[in-house]
Amino acid sequence: MVLYSIYYRPHIVSKNGRIMDNGGQKTNNGNPTIGYSRNNTPAQIWSISSSKNGLAVQIRNVGANKCLDDTGAPSVGKQVYIWDCTITNANQYFYPKAYVAPVVVAPVVVAAPVAPVAPNVRPVPTPTPTSADNQDDALERNKNSRRKMRKGN
Repeated sequence: MVLYSIYYRPHIVSKNGRIMDNGGQKTNNGNPTIGYSRNNTPAQIWSISSSKNGLAVQIRNVGANKCLDDTGAPSVGKQVYIWDCTITNANQYFYPKAYVAPVVVAPVVVAAPVAPVAPNVRPVPTPTPTSADNQDDALERNKNSRRKMRKGN
């Protein structure tokens, strides 16, 4: 339930946007309250006053000059009525719960596992293999150069 005020006309609005209304603007005890579309009539204007040293509130319909009266055991879909306002009627006192702000928890960031790093070691050079054709060519050149030296060229 939310108290909504525009132009100093307090309305009580439900989660679905309906306004609490004294049904048919009647003034008899036991008249039901209903959720109704907004029409700004006195049936939808409510006065909320503090009671019981600030622990409770009493809700009065301005048009009927009657208080909201919550009779019986609480249940879903139960009607709430208006009744003559008295200081002795416990059904006319509502005890708001203290607002508890939600706890904001910082998100936990899990780091991805890091691969181990090898120590700084220089790689050992490996000889590059040569193809068999290159080896044969090098051997042939070597033989030819020896022959030329023998002949005196």
